[in-house]
Amino acid sequence: LGPPAGYAQLAEGAGKSPGARMSFIGMVTGVRKITTRNNKTMAVVEVEDLTGSIEVVVFPDSWEQHANVIHEDAILDFQAKVEERGEKQQLILEHAGADLPAPRTDRTPLPVVVVMLPSSAELWQDINTMQKIDDVLKRHEGQHPVEFHISMGTDTMQLRSRSRMVEWSESLEEDLADLLGGRAALLQSVEPEEEAPQFELDELVLEEVA
Repeated sequence: LGPPAGYAQLAEGAGKSPGARMSFIGMVTGVRKITTRNNKTMAVVEVEDLTGSIEVVVFPDSWEQHANVIHEDAILDFQAKVEERGEKQQLILEHAGADLPAPRTDRTPLPVVVVMLPSSAELWQDINTMQKIDDVLKRHEGQHPVEFHISMGTDTMQLRSRSRMVEWSESLEEDLADLLGGRAALLQSVEPEEEAPQFELDELVLEEVA
C-alpha cells in the first residue's frame, strides 16, 4: 500500500520549497494552543506519519474552522502550505478533515510527469541541462511524481525523482519544451509494478561528475 494518489509522505516535505502546497495523511501527536494579542486562539500542531513528523501552524481563522477535528490521536487529511521559519520547516494549515481518501493499492495507476531527456556526448552540457531542468521543476511544485526517460543510443534509462514533485500544466510543458525542444514532457499513467528506480536529481549530477 502507498499514500493516495496526489498525497505525499512527511519525509518528502523536506524537498519542497517555501510556498509549495502539500497534501498528506497524519496523526496528531500534540496540540499547543496560543492566545494572540487580539485575544484569539491559534495552535501549533505536531503531526507524524510513518516517515517523520512536522509542525503545522493553525492561525485563528483556520482554528475556528478546524478546532472540532484537531485533537491528539486524530488521524486527519491535511492540506497545508510549506513555510521556512529560520532553519526549520513548518506547514501552514489550509484544511484538515477526518474523511480520509482511499489508500492507493498496488493496482492503482499513478499519474506521472515524464520528462524526455536526450543524452549528449558533452558531460558538462548534460550536467548544466539537469540543473536547468531542476530549476524549472522547482517553479512548478505540486503532487505529481517526476520520471526521467534518458535516451542512451538505442536504449532508454528510466529514473524517478525521489523528492521532486510537480503540478502538471501547460506552463510546465512549455517551459520544458523551451529548454529541451519539441514535446519534452507529458503526463501518463504508470502501473506501480512499472515504477522506475528512484534517485535525487543532485545524485545523478554527482554520478556524472564522478
